[in-house]
Amino acid sequence: MALPLVFTGCKKPDDEVTDTILPKITISSPLEQKVYDSNTIPFNWAIEEANFKSAWYSTDNEQTKNTIGKSGSKNIELPNGNYTLITYADDKSSNSARKNVSFSVNKEIDKIPPKITISSPLENKVYDSSVIHFEGSIADENFSEASYSINGGQNISLSQSWSEDKELQN
Repeated sequence: MALPLVFTGCKKPDDEVTDTILPKITISSPLEQKVYDSNTIPFNWAIEEANFKSAWYSTDNEQTKNTIGKSGSKNIELPNGNYTLITYADDKSSNSARKNVSFSVNKEIDKIPPKITISSPLENKVYDSSVIHFEGSIADENFSEASYSINGGQNISLSQSWSEDKELQN
């Protein structure tokens, strides 16, 4: 009776294990197809790879390659436009992975000046008191800050509307 012969290889100590697993790239920001209203774009990434070698990203169709580490976050400054963030990762066994994220930057430039209304004090009025009532408002969708000074003195911060009595010195 003949028995089938099955050969099972023995691993020698100098046999090398071949890594065929690609690095896994995760991009949590920027988000796919998002329109950002700021020129500062957050870039957050993580690369899963036991034999990590290197990684880089590009926002200009690979003309500029910016080196990054295995994980991290940074802000990328970009002008208005459409972008594809390309992220590459390589491992020590020459396995490469690529991840693309497309997004847009559309920061509108505010070209409408604020409307400032000063109710008091009245222009060119002479007051006979050292206490003057200041009142007014600022209409602007993008209001961030405002201030005034008296006779070139110290700047005094204002909110979008104000009403206060101020003692002035001669």
